[in-house]
Amino acid sequence: RMMESSLPSNSPAPSFVPTLQPSVALSSLPTMKPSNQPTDQRFSIIINRLVDEGAVSESAELFDEDDAVGKAFAWLVFRDEFQIEATEDDHLIQRFALAVLYFETQGDDWNLHVSKVWLSNTHECEWFYRDPFNGIRSGVSRCTDGVVDVIYLNNCNLSGTIPTQLFLLQDLLYLSLKKNFISGTIPAEIQSLFKLGSLDLSHNLLSSTIPSELGQLDTLENLWLEYNFLSGSLPSSIAKLKSLINLNLEYNHLSSHIPSEIGLMPNLAYLLVFNNNFVGSIPSELGMLSSLNEVGLQENSLSGELPSELGMLHSLSE
Repeated sequence: RMMESSLPSNSPAPSFVPTLQPSVALSSLPTMKPSNQPTDQRFSIIINRLVDEGAVSESAELFDEDDAVGKAFAWLVFRDEFQIEATEDDHLIQRFALAVLYFETQGDDWNLHVSKVWLSNTHECEWFYRDPFNGIRSGVSRCTDGVVDVIYLNNCNLSGTIPTQLFLLQDLLYLSLKKNFISGTIPAEIQSLFKLGSLDLSHNLLSSTIPSELGQLDTLENLWLEYNFLSGSLPSSIAKLKSLINLNLEYNHLSSHIPSEIGLMPNLAYLLVFNNNFVGSIPSELGMLSSLNEVGLQENSLSGELPSELGMLHSLSE
């Protein structure tokens, strides 16, 4: 995906890639300047804003020096040379969320090119590294008017878990953390990313179940969760994703039945769920997927015959 050689040739191209130029010139972004607010006043204002805007549930979380949230807060208040205005700057929450992501996923161990620019004394829209060979921008890959809308951190040696503060970035259109060592669960708070078009968490160490809250992402077109350790059933709420084109869940430990509700996804073109532990019969409702181009069901414990309805789908590749 995103111009990678592993992308199947018949898979639809994403609507944008991280080589795109930002929609606002970097030279127009805010420059570093000291805050005019007294230190104590700025300290209190930042705490209040983080609590009031839901970045933390209570202020005590900000003072845990062993936690990523506490580390991000200490960096933002005491070490961030950019010194944004706590009362006026709309990007306080954005900058804090990106700092939490860094500390929660062991940012000091990231790919060196990305690690050295993240948390730098520049606007967060400049926290990226452009590969000189292929032009791919790793890190904060794109901003629109100073607001982050693409994060691309593929193969950057991230570990740890996905922090819920990441989902404060509600303008995200594309989130890709592929080929890392991220463990833990997919947080239910991901439903806050109501503009998200593509989510790639594949090739990680994620476990537990797929949250039903994913079904709230109305604009999602691509969901790549393959090569993880996800278990449990595939929630029927996934069928609410009426815009979904790609659903790739291969090489996990998913079980139970394939929900018949999947047949209600009018735009689904790629349904890849092979190498799991699904049981029962193949839903005949899959024959309602008029846009289906490729289906992968092998290496499960499915029983019965292939539904004849699938033979009516002329869009299916041979």
